[in-house]
Amino acid sequence: MRLMSNGMKKALVVFGSVIICALLAVTVYFIPILRGECYKVPDYLKPIAGSQGYRIWSGDILKSFDHKNRPVCVPQGWEAVGAIETGAGWAKFETNLTGVLIRSDAFTLQSIQPKHSIYRVDILYPVTTTESSIQRYVAIIENAFNRTGKLFNDAPKEQRVPHVVLITAGLAGNADEDATHVYPDPSARVSAFVRTSDSLRGEELFIHAVMHLYNRHQNGALPYQKLQSPFTEEDWQEVEATWAETAFTTSAEQSGRIVYLYGVHTALRTGNFSLIKEAPFNNQKAFEKIRQSVIVAPGSPNLDYQYGHYVLAPLSMLAVDGMLQESRAGTGVEKILTDIHAGKASNFFDELQKTLSKEDVQRARGWFEGRETIPTSVINLVVASYKSQ
Repeated sequence: MRLMSNGMKKALVVFGSVIICALLAVTVYFIPILRGECYKVPDYLKPIAGSQGYRIWSGDILKSFDHKNRPVCVPQGWEAVGAIETGAGWAKFETNLTGVLIRSDAFTLQSIQPKHSIYRVDILYPVTTTESSIQRYVAIIENAFNRTGKLFNDAPKEQRVPHVVLITAGLAGNADEDATHVYPDPSARVSAFVRTSDSLRGEELFIHAVMHLYNRHQNGALPYQKLQSPFTEEDWQEVEATWAETAFTTSAEQSGRIVYLYGVHTALRTGNFSLIKEAPFNNQKAFEKIRQSVIVAPGSPNLDYQYGHYVLAPLSMLAVDGMLQESRAGTGVEKILTDIHAGKASNFFDELQKTLSKEDVQRARGWFEGRETIPTSVINLVVASYKSQ
């Protein structure tokens, strides 16, 4: 019988070690779940603010928490929302995003299948929600998915993609003030509606969230976003989302938001701080340092983002729409974006050059880059046309 050489013995030892390590890794991975050593969410979590409300928050019927990238224990009578994997008494959530647990008997569900969207939308709302509020929420949510789906040339498929819309309005207070909103991290699986169904800003922010579902969370940055020079991908994602939140709203009070945005723009362009009445721009020293451009450099002060992305971006898009109407161009921002998403067009400004004069395109660039004041005439035109849609 032939004995193994030393080399073969070493190879077998190494190979065996690799197998053992791999098995140990698998064992270690499953032990926390099998032994019930999943992460137990504390009964009380110190509230931590996020972009539109508390991203970390705990109450009697809902917990939004940092899961520390570990499997989470799901107590009896509770269920996980937006988990990427579930088992008996545990759930895993997406890395670096909040996890959400709700008390099963405190929420109910209504599913809708928007006509122009690939999503099946499961609306989760507290059982205490009134019937009239539910109807309004459903109408708002359906409109947001239909308008956004059409903008991205979406077509429903037999197998729809599930997405949860979690209604959190009123869980932390009256839902009227910023300190009473519960806003878990949005993702490809979950969006949150943080305000009451009769809130104009609530509808706008939800439309914004659905836009980001399509232009950010669904597939990450999409190829067309790399073509939108001079904007970065993040800048362009916000340009689209902030325009849509104003253009797609169903509220009769739509013009109120536009008036507010234009008031902030006027204050910045004239340096007249007395025109500012509310946060976040009501700190004069910070106000005077705001860089006026939609193109925001990474690491910029928060107010640069607030003004560039959430005031100047939507106003500039609205102004372009007004300019296109004024020139009787036969097209509009919605049509141009739809063509870009379909691959029929590439750069936004290149498309404007096909219908507007060189001077008008330069003027539009000046609005986005903060070099020129947007005239009221084009804003008034677009407000009137959006109302008639």
